[in-house]
This record gives sequence, C-alpha cells and structure tokens, in this order.
Amino acid sequence: IIFSLLLGFCFVGRMSGGSSFAPSSSFVESMWEEIAGLYQAILAHPFNAELASGALAMPTFQFYVLQDSLYLADYARVLATIAARSSEPSTTLQFVRLAEECLVVERGLHATYFGMFGISPELARATPMSPSCCAYVHFLLATAFSAPVEVALAAVLPCFVIYQRVGQDICTRAAAAQGQGSASNPF
Repeated sequence: IIFSLLLGFCFVGRMSGGSSFAPSSSFVESMWEEIAGLYQAILAHPFNAELASGALAMPTFQFYVLQDSLYLADYARVLATIAARSSEPSTTLQFVRLAEECLVVERGLHATYFGMFGISPELARATPMSPSCCAYVHFLLATAFSAPVEVALAAVLPCFVIYQRVGQDICTRAAAAQGQGSASNPF
C-alpha cells in the first residue's frame, strides 16, 4: 500500500507537469527493492508461468479473458471518474484519453480473443464477475469516487505498472521458450 501511494504521488507530479513529486531513480529503485519478493511471487504464479509456457488450460484462459473484459469495462469508469474529479486540466484530459483507450482496446482485444478462443457472445453476457474481480473493482470505484484524487491515482497505478511489467516478463519467457524449440504458444 505504501509503495502504491508513493508511486501515485510521483505519478501525479509527472502528469501535472510539476517537478516537486518527480522521484529520483534511487527512490524508485528502493521501492522496487521493497516489493521484490511480492513481485517475484507474482511472476512465479502458476497462471503466469503456464501462460508464458503455453501450458495454461484453455478453460482457465477463457475464464481470465472473460474476467478481464468485465474488469476493464469498470476500470474505464474508474479512470473516467478520476478525470472528472481532477482539478488539473492536463490530468483530466490524460485520464479521459486513458478511459477511452481502455474501452477501445478492451473491445478490440476481447472481440479478437473471444473469437480465437471459442467464447460466444452468449457466454460473455452470462458470465458474472468473480468475487475477487468484483472486490477489486469495487475498491477502485469506491476509491475513485470518495477518496482524494491523489489516493485514487495511487490506487490505479499498480494496474498500469505491474500489469505492464508482468506482461513483458510473460512475453520474454514465451519468446525464450519458442527459441528453445518449444511448441507454439497459443496465447
């Protein structure tokens, strides 16, 4: 939580063009060092390892894609709420664009994945949000609506940063596995 909050304040400074919150590289490095064990556990999680190797069970991947679609629709609402509550025009504009990008990318990505991995529109409409996804989305929505904007920024920052880094790690591992003669990764 402290890591998220501190990075959130750094993020606010960057977005508003201010330099008072710009972190030093040693500060950011120290925050990554502080969460190194947790981050390594995320990378080593069986879902991520199996996704990278191509061994993930298809129903598990389908469930993930469906939950991700539900999550991103609400995440766009979170970003739009932050945009509406921001007092800085540049931050408002940035978060409006992020919310729009989230919806556009979500629709395109999931439309492609739904077709590629046999997820029917009926199944997508009938799938409820999982309890963990629901809890996280409701935390983000409540934070975006009721906490100070800086706290809301801190709440959404891990999604941007961790998801990007985990995705890069998965891609790196998948490419390395294919370079060593592994079967083609369907994901």
